[in-house]
Amino acid sequence: MNHSLPMCKYGAQCYRRNPAHLSQFSHPVTNKRAASPDSNDSPSAKRVCPVDQSATTSDSLVSPTDTLLGTDQPSAPASPPTSASTAAAALTSSQESSAAEDSERLGCDTHAAAAGDVEDLSECPVYTACDKQSRQDVAAWLKATYGVPFPDDFFYLWDFCCTLDSANPRDALKKLLDITLVGPYDFLAGAFACVSPPPKKSVHLHWRYYYDSPEVLTVLASGQSDGQHWGYFRDSPDDLPAFVVECTSTAGQMRAVGDTVMAAVLSYLNSIATKEEDATAVKGIRKLRKDLEYYASQENCSMRVKSVSQTRDRKVNARTFNRIGIVVPYDKEEDIGYRPLNITDGKLRRLLDNLASSESQQNRDKYGDELQAQVTFVQFANDECDYGMGLELGIDLFAHGSHRLHSIVGHLLPVAYELLSRDVFAKIITLHLVSRSRSKQPSIISM
Repeated sequence: MNHSLPMCKYGAQCYRRNPAHLSQFSHPVTNKRAASPDSNDSPSAKRVCPVDQSATTSDSLVSPTDTLLGTDQPSAPASPPTSASTAAAALTSSQESSAAEDSERLGCDTHAAAAGDVEDLSECPVYTACDKQSRQDVAAWLKATYGVPFPDDFFYLWDFCCTLDSANPRDALKKLLDITLVGPYDFLAGAFACVSPPPKKSVHLHWRYYYDSPEVLTVLASGQSDGQHWGYFRDSPDDLPAFVVECTSTAGQMRAVGDTVMAAVLSYLNSIATKEEDATAVKGIRKLRKDLEYYASQENCSMRVKSVSQTRDRKVNARTFNRIGIVVPYDKEEDIGYRPLNITDGKLRRLLDNLASSESQQNRDKYGDELQAQVTFVQFANDECDYGMGLELGIDLFAHGSHRLHSIVGHLLPVAYELLSRDVFAKIITLHLVSRSRSKQPSIISM
């Protein structure tokens, strides 16, 4: 430690490794991640970000002196600002919104459609069950519309449901399982071709539940009171889904339930079979399970529950409040890509709980300052290419669910996704926070 330099105000907790910062401030030697400015041979001193950050990193987030927390009413975050001053202006504008305006944002007529470049959703090609060429045409259209690729098993389930009820495949599982095929399946059913006038909201909000992060694309929904639903989960919009997760609209946790959507249905079918007492229903469930397994075997469709998710588990950088965790590129030799949060999960959860429940402005400011310190560490991490830190904190805040955190999430996650080249997810989270709804049936057709 160089005693001739002023001590960094973050002391042993400082994460900054920029040579300019290290040459201006002294740091305790106990800080393993912050090298002494005198140690030119240290990995920290040599650590260089391999990508151009000219348009991103800490300037894209709110500066430590800005107020991140919004009012008691849910508020819509602006697009990720490009400087601290514009960030402050965006947050000030958000905080000045009236309660009536905030309520209107969560209703039918929002500005989300304009921001989302809503497509002509009635132009989806007609899908013919079991026809490979038709499948390719519709898959290409869905990818262009949603910005993510669709796996073959998405079509296998539809084809199977057509064998059960050719007139209404979406409800083929409803009688026995209380499950409806939703989301992108509405395009296969031609539902959007019948809608007039066209939906005002983006397709990215179609069947997007309150706690669905951008990585989730809902395809099945039950009639349960907790908003139980299932969706494809992927870490990057360029990837095919890693697996299918089960979620609810009342809590921010999700769990992997199948390699494919067919496997997810089988898993749920097995779970209710043990609880069903009606003999007729049990007989129907057993037949459905036999037919489903046979159809999947004919298509060589995986029916395993957690094999893919277990493979992904080995790549997870950090567990998050949604229990799925994050996966970001990480260079172990250079120690670039991810660094852990500077707060334990337990302390972060208590901090967010206190912030969400605080009734006095004094307490909100107190807890807000503590949370701002964590955002500052994310700024430092982004400066040095550890983009996973901002993603982890943003996902944790989103999964917590308090609307008081929306402004912070609206600046953390879009920046993290853009730095990770996951631009589709940045678009989705921005749209979602504007119209985040606790509806049990978040269809843009019925909104």
